[in-house]
Amino acid sequence: MVFPIDLTQWRVYSAEQSLPPGQQFDSLEDASTYLWWVQSTRWWTTTFADAPRITVRLGGNANGRGESQSYARAIADDEWEISLHPRMMNAIVLLHEVAHCIAPRMQGNITQIRRDRLSYGNHHHHGPYFRSAFASLAERYKIGVDPHDLRRAYEHFELDTPDLDALVAARAHSAEVELAVAEMWQRSEERWATDSERAARRIETSADDEEPTAAGEATTPRIPPDWWGDWLWLSRKHFSPKISQKRLAEEVSPLVKCSPRDVARLERLKVAPDNLIDIQRCVAFVAVMGLDPVWVETHRGLAAGEKTITLDALEPIAAEWVANVRHLNALLEARPPRWVADGDR
Repeated sequence: MVFPIDLTQWRVYSAEQSLPPGQQFDSLEDASTYLWWVQSTRWWTTTFADAPRITVRLGGNANGRGESQSYARAIADDEWEISLHPRMMNAIVLLHEVAHCIAPRMQGNITQIRRDRLSYGNHHHHGPYFRSAFASLAERYKIGVDPHDLRRAYEHFELDTPDLDALVAARAHSAEVELAVAEMWQRSEERWATDSERAARRIETSADDEEPTAAGEATTPRIPPDWWGDWLWLSRKHFSPKISQKRLAEEVSPLVKCSPRDVARLERLKVAPDNLIDIQRCVAFVAVMGLDPVWVETHRGLAAGEKTITLDALEPIAAEWVANVRHLNALLEARPPRWVADGDR
C-alpha cells in the first residue's frame, strides 16, 4: 500500500532552527513590546492593513514528557492570540506564530461555492503561504544572519516559498473564499430551518447528544477525552488512503510482531506506551503510513529513528519513507540546527 509522504513540518522546523533564534525575551512584557512594535511599523500597516489584531500571553501546552508547544488561534473575527511557551521566548518563535495569524487559511472555487458546492479547503498549516508570510517577516524584522537567510534555509530544505505579492493575493482570495463559505452555510441553515420535519429531527438528535440534567439546568454536550492513542486512530482513518487495523498490522508484522488487537489497544491508550515493543510498533506505523517523522519525537513521546528501530530495519516495510528520512538527515548535516524547541509551534 502506497501512502503520500509529507515531511513538510520536519523541513520547516529544520530550516527555522538552522537560523539564530533572534532576540530573547526575559518577560511577557518584552514579548508584548516586540509584537506591538511589529504591528506599528509602516510596512506592517500598509502590507497587512486588514490583518487582525494580535496579542500574546504566556502559556502554550506541555505534557509529562517535558515537551512544549506554542500556538496561535483566532479568539474573535478580528483578533488572534499567541500563546507562547516559557521555553520558547524568542523572536523567531514569536514571528512564527505571527505568520500563522496572517497566512491565508482557505482556498477554493468561489463560483462553485456560490452554487452551494463544497469546492473549498484549507491551506497546509505550514504550507507555501505560511512560509511566505514567515520569510517576509524575517526579511523585514531581521531574523537570521542576513534578511534572506530564512528564505534560503527553506530552499536548502527543498521547500518552495512564494514571494510577497503572491502572499498578498492569496490572502485576498482566502478572505473571499471564507466569506463565500459563510454565506453558503447561512443559506443552508435557512433552508434547514424552513423544513419543520428536519428541524424537529435535528432538535431530537441534539438532545440525544447532551448529558442528562436536572430540571431547569443548562445542558452540556459531551466532550471526548484527549487520549494519546487518538492520533493513531485519526491518522489511520483519515490519511489517504485509509488503512484497516488488520492491514496495518500485516504491514508492520515482518518487522515487529503485531495483530489487529495490538493496533486497537494502542489506539485506546491514554498516555504514550513505555515498553519497547509497543514503541517499535508505533514507529513502524509512522513509517508505513508515511507520516512526518517529526511527530514521532516531538509530539508523541516516542524515541525516533535509530533509538528504537534502525532505518535499515525499517527499509523493507517502508523503503520510500526511509529514503526520505535519510535525505532529510543529509540536509540537516549540511545545515545543522543552532537551537532546538522540543515541541510544536
